[in-house]
Amino acid sequence: MRRFLRVITWLALGFGFLLLLAVIGVTIYTRTERFTRWAREEGVAAVNGLIRGSVSVERLEGSVWRHLVLHNVGLRDEEHEILTVPPLDVSFSLLPLLWGELKISSIEAVGPRASLLQDQEGRWNVVEALSPRQPESEKKSELIVLVNRFHLVNGTIHLRPAASPTTAYDLADLNLGGRVGIRPAGVALSVDEINTQLATPGKPELRLKGGLEYTQAETPGSTFRVKDLWAVSRNSRIKINGEVTPGATL
Repeated sequence: MRRFLRVITWLALGFGFLLLLAVIGVTIYTRTERFTRWAREEGVAAVNGLIRGSVSVERLEGSVWRHLVLHNVGLRDEEHEILTVPPLDVSFSLLPLLWGELKISSIEAVGPRASLLQDQEGRWNVVEALSPRQPESEKKSELIVLVNRFHLVNGTIHLRPAASPTTAYDLADLNLGGRVGIRPAGVALSVDEINTQLATPGKPELRLKGGLEYTQAETPGSTFRVKDLWAVSRNSRIKINGEVTPGATL
C-alpha cells in the first residue's frame, strides 16, 4: 500500500510538472509576434463578420491576457473612413468573464480622428457601421461591460447632423476622460473632464470645458446632464448646467 501511494504521489508530481511546463509554454507563445499576428487577424475577421462596417488593425503589442496596444485602428463603412486611432492602449481583466463581466481598467486613445455624419433619416454613420449584420435577437445580452477609466487625448471630430446638412461642426484639440458602464438594464456614461475647441462656419470659435453625463434605461428613459460646462469665446463666456430628457430642452 505504501508503495502504491508513493507511485501515485510521483504521478501527481509528474502531472503537475507537465501542467506547469504547458502553462509556461502557452504564456511564452502568447507573447510571440506570430501569436499576436494570428490573434489580430482572427479578431478582426470575427468582428467584421458581425458588423455592417469594417474594422482594421495594423498590428498588436502586449499581452492578450491583460494589456494590449492596437496600432492604427480604423472603422469605415462602404464609402468613408469613419474613425482612425493611431495608438489605442487597453488594460483589462479576463477573469470576470467567468461570471459575465468584461472589466476594462483603462482605455487611452491618442490623436483619434472621427467623421460623424447623419443622413436625412436620422441615422449616424458610426451607428450604422457598428450595427450587426444579422437581425438582433429578442433576448437581451446579459454581458456587463465596465470601463473604469477612458482617456482621449488630442482628438479631432468632424460632426454633420441631418438638421444642418450644409453646416459642419469641428471639435479640435479634444481631450476628455471618464467612465462607462453597459448593463442589461441600460447604459451609464460619465465624462468628468472635457476640453475642446468648437469651430462652426460663420460663428466665433468656442472653447468648451466641463463635464457631462448620459444615462439610458427602459425606465424612466434617456437623460443627458451638463455639469459646469463653460463656453468661452473671445468676447464672452457662459456656464451651463442642466438636464435634457426626451421632449425637454435646457
